[in-house]
This record gives sequence, structure tokens and C-alpha cells, in this order.
Amino acid sequence: MLFCSKSLLMNCIYPLDHQKAAQYLRENFDGWLCFTTAIVNYRIVKNGQFYCVGPEDFGKYDMYSFNGIKDTHQIPEISFTTHCIQQMKLTFIFDNLLLMDDSTYWRTDMDYYFAEEHPFFYMDHTKSVDQIFEGHLLCGTWGFVPFITDVDLDFKNLPSKSKIDAETQQQIIDNTFFFFTTIYDGAGIMFWVKDGHEYMIEELRKFINVNA
Repeated sequence: MLFCSKSLLMNCIYPLDHQKAAQYLRENFDGWLCFTTAIVNYRIVKNGQFYCVGPEDFGKYDMYSFNGIKDTHQIPEISFTTHCIQQMKLTFIFDNLLLMDDSTYWRTDMDYYFAEEHPFFYMDHTKSVDQIFEGHLLCGTWGFVPFITDVDLDFKNLPSKSKIDAETQQQIIDNTFFFFTTIYDGAGIMFWVKDGHEYMIEELRKFINVNA
């Protein structure tokens, strides 16, 4: 099924071949970070469907050339993420490739935590728009795979920079039901939705052409 936004310059949401999408993720992101590696593992993604956002006339392209299509219309990922966190009360995990204590690039007053040796932000509805924007900006390099976990964890009493235990880490992974990553040189996204959470497709569709 094809989902298009109501705009003169349309982006559409297309289902992807599961094997090809999963292979792309494993080839590009496996082994990078604790959470990202776990959620692109076949054990997690086999219980859902992959999609991409691309132009309405996608028939003239190879939609599986994930690094080679540039003329889609930009997706407002931060607006969509903010909507999910603040209006829908969903919890995002932002895996972080670069945040280290001695980094010259990363300086933040926001709390963050560690899964194994890898830092991450826990973004729930208590975060402000500015905090969501800062977290997205700090983490949003190529290979950024923010994901939603359907589990309510209490991080309020956990000191920043603490390492979570293996049980909490696995609970987050097992309850992942949505994630996305940029493709087409940043002009589109690939996303995955767990079976039973297809309402997320409609939520994303509201944002794919707001500036067209």
C-alpha cells in the first residue's frame, strides 16, 4: 500500500522489501553502538515492516539505492520526534556516536546515560522542545538511528552518566517498536514499525510535506 501526503509536491511512504532493508542496516550500522546494533539485528526487526519516504514518481528511481537519490522533499524529523515525545507521550532513545567526556565537539548540560560503554539520551515527555532539539542536534550525524521503546523507565533518580544494568538494557531493546534513519543523502528516511503499531505510519505521514 502507498501512503501519500496531500500536497502538490508529494512525498509518499512506500513499503520496502524486508530482506533488502535489513541487509542495508546490518551492513551499515551493525557493531557501531549497543542499542543500534541490537535493534537492527534480525531477531528484533523480523516482527515488523520497513518503509521509506520517497518522491511520488519513485518508479523512475531505484528505491534501494539508499545513498543515491537526492530530489525528495526534506522530512522534518525533529518536528515529528517532538510530536511523538510531547503530544503522544512516547519515549525515544538517542544513541550517541560522539559524546565523550573529553570530546571537543560535545558539551551539554543534559543528563545522559551509558549502555555498556556507549552514551545515550533518554527522551520522554518531561523534555522541553529545546532539549529535544539539542539532543537531536548532538546525535544527528550519519548513522543516527533514534528509536521508540514502549517501556516506562524511571531515570529521575539515576545520576547522569550512570551505566544502566543489563536487564534494563534488554528491556529497552525488547520493547522497541519504531525507529528511523536518514537515507537518500539525508533527503528521506527509512523507518521500521513493529507489528501492531502501524498507527505510527499515519503519524509520520502528517509531517512528510509540511513545507511543500
